[in-house]
Amino acid sequence: MLLASLAGAAAQDYPSQPIRILVGFAAGGGTDILARDIGAQLNKAWGKPVIIENRTGANGNIATTELANSAPDGHTLLVTVPSLITNALLDPNFKYKPLDDFVPVTVIATAAYVITVNPNFPPRNLRELIALAKDKPGSINYGSPGVGSSPHLTAELFNAAAGISMTHIPYRGGSQVVTDVLSGQIPLSFFTTVQAMPYLKDGTLRGLAVTSPQRSKLLPDLPTVSESGVPGYESDAWWGMFAPKNTPRPIVAKLQQEIARILATPEMKERLAALASEPGGNTPEQFADAMRREYAAWETLFKTVRIKID
Repeated sequence: MLLASLAGAAAQDYPSQPIRILVGFAAGGGTDILARDIGAQLNKAWGKPVIIENRTGANGNIATTELANSAPDGHTLLVTVPSLITNALLDPNFKYKPLDDFVPVTVIATAAYVITVNPNFPPRNLRELIALAKDKPGSINYGSPGVGSSPHLTAELFNAAAGISMTHIPYRGGSQVVTDVLSGQIPLSFFTTVQAMPYLKDGTLRGLAVTSPQRSKLLPDLPTVSESGVPGYESDAWWGMFAPKNTPRPIVAKLQQEIARILATPEMKERLAALASEPGGNTPEQFADAMRREYAAWETLFKTVRIKID
């Protein structure tokens, strides 16, 4: 009872100093933009400075390590992406257990991947793509920003779920993938909605399906992969906030409630729509449950698909 009352008092006083939000990726990218948007609104709501610190490198692991070594008082946080889960499964030297060593606060935003093809690629829908891939195993190439990237893993999950074997062509970043799909150098890729939408709108690329469990509000005419002959398939991009292990539950709850309030404002809804993303705001328990399901899905995939990070 005493511990509970002390934790409650800590939450009432929180935040008592500037908040640091760690970002494991470069300034100007999607993760950084969302962290800065949330940080600005937390500063406005609570009157405490919110400092965004970019700790780039090792696919987000440098920032993850810093969070793990930070005081569990809610004043150091992390905004990151699903690589928090996949890094632990792909890298035998990964030091932390994503389901045990961090506290999920809330999902900030989600975005579907769009299976996007060059307009001259013959399949007109996902069923035709799967039929062609089964008829000519290994003959269809797809590009991604690199081995172990979220688009790469999302595509391999699709390969496994659909029972096909498209061939991965890794690049050193996302911009060249877009260029090569536009030119027909490679026929397809798995782009986030924010990447795909300008090209889908002007007809220079064509969407076959979205990878989310429900249709995207931003692309309502595109069916889901599950609707298109691969039932149960889903793989969203998400951006989430985490706190160090042992951060008091009342502080985590206060953070989640404030971020959920921010995400529900017209200002943030408009901001996220411009980024082709949809607002999150789920509870820590819901976020933790979703992470467990995602971890299990990737773990099952990696037992059958050998992916080596150089």
